[in-house]
Amino acid sequence: SLRLHGQSLRAGLLMDLGRYLEAESLLPGEPHPPPAYRKADLEARTRYHATRLRLLLETGRLGQALEEGERAYRETPHPWLAAALLSAWTLKGRFREDLFQEALRHPDGKGLGVLALAHHRWQRNLDPTPLLKEALRESRRLSNPYVYHLALTSLALYLWPKAPRKAKALSQHLLYQTHRTGFAVHLEVARLLRAQLLLEEGEKVEHLLGFTPSVPLTRAWQAVLAGENPGENLGGYGILGRWVRELWRRRGAGWMRHRR
Repeated sequence: SLRLHGQSLRAGLLMDLGRYLEAESLLPGEPHPPPAYRKADLEARTRYHATRLRLLLETGRLGQALEEGERAYRETPHPWLAAALLSAWTLKGRFREDLFQEALRHPDGKGLGVLALAHHRWQRNLDPTPLLKEALRESRRLSNPYVYHLALTSLALYLWPKAPRKAKALSQHLLYQTHRTGFAVHLEVARLLRAQLLLEEGEKVEHLLGFTPSVPLTRAWQAVLAGENPGENLGGYGILGRWVRELWRRRGAGWMRHRR
Protein backbone atom coordinates (compact mmCIF):
# COMPACT_ATOMS: atom_id res chain seq x y z
CA SER A 1 0.00 0.00 0.00
CA LEU A 2 2.78 2.44 0.89
CA ARG A 3 4.48 1.77 -2.43
CA LEU A 4 1.31 2.49 -4.42
CA HIS A 5 0.63 5.61 -2.32
CA GLY A 6 4.14 6.83 -3.10
CA GLN A 7 3.75 6.10 -6.79
CA SER A 8 0.48 8.06 -6.96
CA LEU A 9 1.90 10.98 -4.98
CA ARG A 10 4.94 11.16 -7.26
CA ALA A 11 2.71 11.10 -10.35
CA GLY A 12 0.64 13.94 -8.88
CA LEU A 13 3.76 16.01 -8.22
CA LEU A 14 4.97 15.39 -11.78
CA MET A 15 1.63 16.65 -13.11
CA ASP A 16 1.94 19.73 -10.90
CA LEU A 17 5.24 20.35 -12.70
CA GLY A 18 3.66 19.78 -16.13
CA ARG A 19 5.57 16.51 -16.73
CA TYR A 20 2.69 14.38 -17.95
CA LEU A 21 4.60 11.70 -19.86
CA GLU A 22 6.62 10.86 -16.76
CA ALA A 23 3.46 10.87 -14.64
CA GLU A 24 1.70 8.50 -17.03
CA SER A 25 4.56 6.00 -16.82
CA LEU A 26 3.72 5.67 -13.10
CA LEU A 27 -0.01 5.27 -13.72
CA PRO A 28 -0.60 2.41 -16.19
CA GLY A 29 -4.26 1.55 -16.68
CA GLU A 30 -6.03 -1.77 -17.12
CA PRO A 31 -5.25 -4.49 -17.90
CA HIS A 32 -1.73 -3.83 -16.61
CA PRO A 33 -1.85 -1.91 -13.31
CA PRO A 34 1.41 -1.76 -11.34
CA PRO A 35 2.34 -4.86 -9.27
CA ALA A 36 1.82 -2.94 -6.02
CA TYR A 37 -1.85 -2.35 -6.93
CA ARG A 38 -3.02 -5.91 -6.26
CA LYS A 39 -1.67 -5.89 -2.70
CA ALA A 40 -2.82 -2.36 -1.83
CA ASP A 41 -5.64 -1.34 0.52
CA LEU A 42 -8.74 0.66 -0.43
CA GLU A 43 -7.22 4.09 0.28
CA ALA A 44 -4.14 3.37 -1.84
CA ARG A 45 -6.20 2.04 -4.75
CA THR A 46 -8.54 5.02 -4.50
CA ARG A 47 -5.65 7.51 -4.64
CA TYR A 48 -4.25 5.66 -7.63
CA HIS A 49 -7.52 5.78 -9.59
CA ALA A 50 -8.22 9.41 -8.66
CA THR A 51 -4.72 10.42 -9.77
CA ARG A 52 -5.09 8.54 -13.04
CA LEU A 53 -8.46 10.25 -13.67
CA ARG A 54 -6.76 13.61 -13.13
CA LEU A 55 -4.11 12.62 -15.70
CA LEU A 56 -6.73 11.65 -18.29
CA LEU A 57 -8.75 14.84 -17.78
CA GLU A 58 -5.73 17.13 -17.93
CA THR A 59 -4.48 15.49 -21.13
CA GLY A 60 -7.80 15.77 -22.94
CA ARG A 61 -9.06 12.17 -22.70
CA LEU A 62 -12.52 12.78 -21.25
CA GLY A 63 -14.18 9.72 -22.79
CA GLN A 64 -11.49 7.41 -21.46
CA ALA A 65 -11.68 9.11 -18.04
CA LEU A 66 -15.42 8.44 -17.83
CA GLU A 67 -15.06 4.83 -18.92
CA GLU A 68 -12.19 4.04 -16.56
CA GLY A 69 -13.66 6.11 -13.75
CA GLU A 70 -17.02 4.34 -13.83
CA ARG A 71 -15.33 0.94 -13.85
CA ALA A 72 -13.00 1.88 -10.99
CA TYR A 73 -15.86 3.35 -8.95
CA ARG A 74 -17.88 0.15 -9.29
CA GLU A 75 -14.90 -1.88 -8.09
CA THR A 76 -13.57 0.62 -5.54
CA PRO A 77 -16.44 2.82 -4.29
CA HIS A 78 -15.03 5.69 -2.25
CA PRO A 79 -16.03 9.37 -1.71
CA TRP A 80 -12.69 10.64 -3.03
CA LEU A 81 -13.08 8.68 -6.25
CA ALA A 82 -16.68 9.93 -6.48
CA ALA A 83 -15.32 13.50 -6.45
CA ALA A 84 -12.82 12.74 -9.22
CA LEU A 85 -15.51 11.06 -11.33
CA LEU A 86 -17.88 13.98 -10.67
CA SER A 87 -15.32 16.34 -12.23
CA ALA A 88 -15.30 14.22 -15.37
CA TRP A 89 -19.09 14.14 -15.65
CA THR A 90 -19.27 17.90 -15.08
CA LEU A 91 -16.89 18.45 -17.99
CA LYS A 92 -19.23 16.26 -20.04
CA GLY A 93 -22.04 18.68 -19.17
CA ARG A 94 -23.86 16.52 -16.64
CA PHE A 95 -23.84 17.13 -12.89
CA ARG A 96 -24.19 13.85 -10.97
CA GLU A 97 -25.95 14.67 -7.69
CA ASP A 98 -25.35 11.13 -6.39
CA LEU A 99 -21.59 11.49 -6.84
CA PHE A 100 -21.66 14.97 -5.28
CA GLN A 101 -23.42 13.74 -2.13
CA GLU A 102 -20.93 10.87 -1.86
CA ALA A 103 -17.96 13.23 -2.38
CA LEU A 104 -19.10 15.38 0.56
CA ARG A 105 -18.35 12.46 2.89
CA HIS A 106 -14.58 12.80 2.34
CA PRO A 107 -12.62 15.93 3.41
CA ASP A 108 -10.59 16.20 0.19
CA GLY A 109 -13.54 15.02 -1.88
CA LYS A 110 -15.68 17.87 -0.56
CA GLY A 111 -13.38 20.58 -1.92
CA LEU A 112 -13.22 18.95 -5.35
CA GLY A 113 -16.98 18.34 -5.33
CA VAL A 114 -17.77 21.96 -4.48
CA LEU A 115 -15.42 23.06 -7.26
CA ALA A 116 -17.28 20.83 -9.74
CA LEU A 117 -20.59 22.34 -8.60
CA ALA A 118 -19.15 25.84 -9.12
CA HIS A 119 -18.17 24.92 -12.66
CA HIS A 120 -21.65 23.48 -13.27
CA ARG A 121 -23.25 26.74 -12.10
CA TRP A 122 -20.99 28.74 -14.39
CA GLN A 123 -21.94 26.49 -17.34
CA ARG A 124 -25.57 27.44 -16.63
CA ASN A 125 -24.69 31.19 -16.54
CA LEU A 126 -25.08 31.36 -12.75
CA ASP A 127 -22.63 33.02 -10.36
CA PRO A 128 -20.12 30.44 -9.04
CA THR A 129 -18.26 32.88 -6.75
CA PRO A 130 -19.69 31.69 -3.39
CA LEU A 131 -18.88 28.07 -4.25
CA LEU A 132 -15.36 28.93 -5.44
CA LYS A 133 -14.77 30.75 -2.15
CA GLU A 134 -16.09 27.72 -0.26
CA ALA A 135 -13.68 25.48 -2.19
CA LEU A 136 -10.85 27.88 -1.24
CA ARG A 137 -11.82 27.69 2.43
CA GLU A 138 -11.95 23.89 2.32
CA SER A 139 -8.57 23.65 0.61
CA ARG A 140 -6.93 26.01 3.12
CA ARG A 141 -8.43 24.12 6.05
CA LEU A 142 -6.98 20.83 4.77
CA SER A 143 -3.78 22.26 3.24
CA ASN A 144 -4.78 20.92 -0.19
CA PRO A 145 -2.72 23.01 -2.66
CA TYR A 146 -4.14 21.23 -5.72
CA VAL A 147 -7.75 22.25 -4.99
CA TYR A 148 -6.59 25.67 -3.71
CA HIS A 149 -4.81 26.58 -6.94
CA LEU A 150 -7.61 25.14 -9.06
CA ALA A 151 -10.24 27.19 -7.21
CA LEU A 152 -8.17 30.39 -7.18
CA THR A 153 -7.36 30.14 -10.89
CA SER A 154 -11.02 29.40 -11.67
CA LEU A 155 -12.07 32.51 -9.72
CA ALA A 156 -9.56 34.67 -11.60
CA LEU A 157 -10.83 33.33 -14.94
CA TYR A 158 -14.45 33.96 -13.93
CA LEU A 159 -13.63 37.55 -12.97
CA TRP A 160 -11.64 38.21 -16.17
CA PRO A 161 -14.58 39.44 -18.34
CA LYS A 162 -16.65 40.75 -15.40
CA ALA A 163 -14.19 42.56 -13.12
CA PRO A 164 -10.81 42.93 -14.88
CA ARG A 165 -9.21 44.89 -12.03
CA LYS A 166 -10.03 42.15 -9.51
CA ALA A 167 -8.85 39.51 -11.99
CA LYS A 168 -5.61 41.46 -12.46
CA ALA A 169 -4.98 41.55 -8.70
CA LEU A 170 -5.75 37.84 -8.42
CA SER A 171 -3.45 37.04 -11.35
CA GLN A 172 -0.59 38.79 -9.52
CA HIS A 173 -1.33 36.80 -6.36
CA LEU A 174 -1.47 33.61 -8.44
CA LEU A 175 1.89 34.39 -10.02
CA TYR A 176 3.46 34.64 -6.58
CA GLN A 177 1.72 31.57 -5.15
CA THR A 178 2.32 29.25 -8.10
CA HIS A 179 5.94 30.34 -8.51
CA ARG A 180 6.51 29.64 -4.82
CA THR A 181 4.78 26.24 -4.81
CA GLY A 182 5.89 24.94 -8.22
CA PHE A 183 2.45 24.37 -9.79
CA ALA A 184 3.77 24.77 -13.33
CA VAL A 185 0.60 24.77 -15.43
CA HIS A 186 -1.21 27.06 -12.99
CA LEU A 187 1.80 29.40 -13.16
CA GLU A 188 1.52 29.37 -16.96
CA VAL A 189 -2.20 30.19 -16.79
CA ALA A 190 -1.50 33.00 -14.29
CA ARG A 191 1.15 34.49 -16.60
CA LEU A 192 -1.13 34.25 -19.62
CA LEU A 193 -4.14 35.72 -17.82
CA ARG A 194 -2.04 38.62 -16.55
CA ALA A 195 -0.61 39.13 -20.05
CA GLN A 196 -4.16 39.09 -21.45
CA LEU A 197 -5.33 41.74 -19.01
CA LEU A 198 -2.28 43.96 -19.55
CA LEU A 199 -2.59 43.60 -23.31
CA GLU A 200 -6.14 44.88 -23.12
CA GLU A 201 -4.77 48.00 -21.39
CA GLY A 202 -2.27 48.52 -24.20
CA GLU A 203 0.80 47.45 -22.21
CA LYS A 204 3.70 45.35 -23.43
CA VAL A 205 3.58 41.71 -22.33
CA GLU A 206 6.63 40.06 -23.90
CA HIS A 207 8.21 39.54 -20.47
CA LEU A 208 5.25 37.36 -19.45
CA LEU A 209 5.31 35.20 -22.58
CA GLY A 210 8.91 33.98 -22.33
CA PHE A 211 8.33 30.42 -21.14
CA THR A 212 7.91 26.94 -22.61
CA PRO A 213 4.27 25.81 -22.24
CA SER A 214 3.56 22.40 -20.69
CA VAL A 215 0.16 21.64 -22.24
CA PRO A 216 -1.62 22.39 -25.56
CA LEU A 217 -4.00 24.83 -23.84
CA THR A 218 -1.27 27.18 -22.63
CA ARG A 219 0.73 26.70 -25.84
CA ALA A 220 -2.23 27.88 -27.92
CA TRP A 221 -3.04 30.80 -25.61
CA GLN A 222 0.60 31.93 -25.63
CA ALA A 223 0.66 31.83 -29.44
CA VAL A 224 -2.50 33.95 -29.72
CA LEU A 225 -1.15 36.57 -27.32
CA ALA A 226 2.07 36.69 -29.33
CA GLY A 227 0.00 37.37 -32.47
CA GLU A 228 0.64 33.94 -33.97
CA ASN A 229 -1.61 31.14 -35.20
CA PRO A 230 -2.21 28.66 -32.35
CA GLY A 231 -1.88 25.76 -34.79
CA GLU A 232 -3.69 23.26 -32.54
CA ASN A 233 -6.96 22.77 -30.74
CA LEU A 234 -7.49 23.65 -27.11
CA GLY A 235 -8.06 20.17 -25.73
CA GLY A 236 -7.20 19.10 -22.24
CA TYR A 237 -6.42 20.51 -18.85
CA GLY A 238 -9.68 19.65 -17.19
CA ILE A 239 -11.83 22.33 -15.59
CA LEU A 240 -9.37 25.15 -16.33
CA GLY A 241 -9.16 24.20 -19.98
CA ARG A 242 -12.93 24.16 -20.30
CA TRP A 243 -13.13 27.53 -18.57
CA VAL A 244 -10.64 29.17 -20.93
CA ARG A 245 -12.17 27.59 -24.04
CA GLU A 246 -15.66 28.74 -23.07
CA LEU A 247 -14.44 32.29 -22.43
CA TRP A 248 -12.82 32.27 -25.86
CA ARG A 249 -15.99 30.93 -27.44
CA ARG A 250 -18.15 33.59 -25.83
CA ARG A 251 -15.90 36.49 -26.78
CA GLY A 252 -14.02 35.10 -29.77
CA ALA A 253 -10.29 34.39 -30.17
CA GLY A 254 -10.06 37.36 -32.52
CA TRP A 255 -11.08 39.59 -29.61
CA MET A 256 -7.73 38.78 -28.04
CA ARG A 257 -5.75 39.82 -31.10
CA HIS A 258 -7.38 43.09 -32.10
CA ARG A 259 -6.55 44.78 -28.81
CA ARG A 260 -2.78 44.42 -29.31
